Amino acid sequence: MSNFSYNKLQSKIHSNVSRWVMSNSHLDPRLMTLRIDEIILSKDLSLAKVKCYHKVEIASLLKILNANRFSTQKHIKDTLEIRRIPKIKFIESPAYTKQQELEKVLNEIATD
Repeated sequence: MSNFSYNKLQSKIHSNVSRWVMSNSHLDPRLMTLRIDEIILSKDLSLAKVKCYHKVEIASLLKILNANRFSTQKHIKDTLEIRRIPKIKFIESPAYTKQQELEKVLNEIATD
């Protein structure tokens, strides 16, 4: 698989997982404010780690999301036309991503 296809697939999985989270906010209202930072897709497409951040108690949200990961996988299967559906695993993301930290530093330099 070319690097372009791999990145495009990561992007599509990211948007599908985001849509699934928003449409299943009845599981927990805090899902509406959940931030999905990144999808880490394995090279063989067998696993997709979804990095999530929430400012209030992420552990309980991750437990809910991982308990419903089969529904997420089914949503991906139904919306994307790919042969292999990766297993989804929701993991915690730091408060600031590397990109956000870099932007913060650059903004501080620009204001000086």
